[in-house]
Amino acid sequence: MGCDLIIVVHLDRTNYIDHSQFPDAKILEIIPQEDQGGFIRGTLNFTPENAKRRIDQGYEDAKRLLQPIYEMINKFYDFIQYMEKLRYEELSFRKLKRETLYKRLNINFILGD
Repeated sequence: MGCDLIIVVHLDRTNYIDHSQFPDAKILEIIPQEDQGGFIRGTLNFTPENAKRRIDQGYEDAKRLLQPIYEMINKFYDFIQYMEKLRYEELSFRKLKRETLYKRLNINFILGD
């Protein structure tokens, strides 16, 4: 379908995605770090306590997987900002250099050099 990034949130620790079915996609699998208690007692257990536990666990699992990606993006963004700052400084320097050369030519002209 054209999707090249798939994030899979697993509901248990036993099932995995067959990556060969999606050869052109990057697949990030979020697998629960703790056993969820099986299908009936875990996945389908919708008591408030169990739901909160699964939500908290899912948050921690996703954060563990996505935090390095987030940090890498932030570093890249900082790098881009730094490069833009250097480019602005270089353009400012070139402008100042042109103005200085122009003044020098005028002084040389006035002095007859």
